[in-house]
Amino acid sequence: MDTTIKENMLYYITHWGIRASIGAISVKDPSGNVIYKTTTAHSHVGVMNLDLAFPTAGQNTISLTTSIGMKMMGMDVPAMARTHTMLSGDPMEGWKKDPDNDFGTRTYEFPVIVLSEKQVKTVQGSEKDTSLNIEMAANSDQIVAGQPITLVFTVTNAKDGSMVTHPDMLLKVRTGSMVTVNSAPSGGMMMPMNGAYHGHTGVMTYTTTFPRAGQYTLNLDLNSLPVSNLMFGSAQARFVLNVAEAAGGDNIISTTTALSGPNTVNIVGMEAPFAPNSINVKAGTTLTFVNVDGNMHTVTTVKKGTTEPDGRIDSGLIKAGETFTAKFATPGTYDYFCAIHTGMKGTVNVS
Repeated sequence: MDTTIKENMLYYITHWGIRASIGAISVKDPSGNVIYKTTTAHSHVGVMNLDLAFPTAGQNTISLTTSIGMKMMGMDVPAMARTHTMLSGDPMEGWKKDPDNDFGTRTYEFPVIVLSEKQVKTVQGSEKDTSLNIEMAANSDQIVAGQPITLVFTVTNAKDGSMVTHPDMLLKVRTGSMVTVNSAPSGGMMMPMNGAYHGHTGVMTYTTTFPRAGQYTLNLDLNSLPVSNLMFGSAQARFVLNVAEAAGGDNIISTTTALSGPNTVNIVGMEAPFAPNSINVKAGTTLTFVNVDGNMHTVTTVKKGTTEPDGRIDSGLIKAGETFTAKFATPGTYDYFCAIHTGMKGTVNVS
């Protein structure tokens, strides 16, 4: 049984070949919270259907307690209505050939791995023979009404998977008849002139709080610029998100939760570059840089007082949620910056 599914997928529980079974079904999320329960499930032909939208990514658990035998709810039942194994043929006639089957009450658990919110659309550009892959991913395994969430949009060339540089994006978000976000209208020259999201390396982020639970539609309008490495013209994509109702507590499982520790530096973003921004360590220490921002960044050491790389340490692109480790073996001062966002600067003092 394949137990890796997407959120909101219809899930079926089957009693193989057992008819007239009684069951109690419960579903727990990765934190152990019961998100679904019934004690009156019943099957006449061995199949019970469970229609459930899993609100939380990770390992959910379906628990099934079943009781089969010659009695139902403590009462004797006629032979035809007794629980038994269907060997073959018409279920209304086959029971005459089959023995009674009574093994009491048993409980079974099935782990169900629910994938994080990530969607990919392949769309055609308005320029001939151009196509894009547009990925939308959330920086958290659960999208909950009233709680901040960051969506990361990544644009790549559908033909070779390379990043598409310098796309502009307009975004419109609606739920039902209510529009929650609508960026500026496009200007002249077939591209937005103000209020657009822009991806230097093909990555754009959008942080928001969805006001209420339900289904949201995100419409994207993208344009290439004269400096883009793929002149695709314009393209459109549409994504649908399901936002869960807030539960009793904060049960978000974040894939980019900031780490803490003496040898950890969090890459926060342009508004607060690195945490800590200056760190003192002993020679031989290995530092872990964690990108807790939605954008890609680098950790690149530079010559003092400049933005010229000195060749000592260069992480390359660190995607959202990823980490980079570097060992500082030699005493000295290491000034570093993000090669994409040059205003993001930090220092490692090695003694």
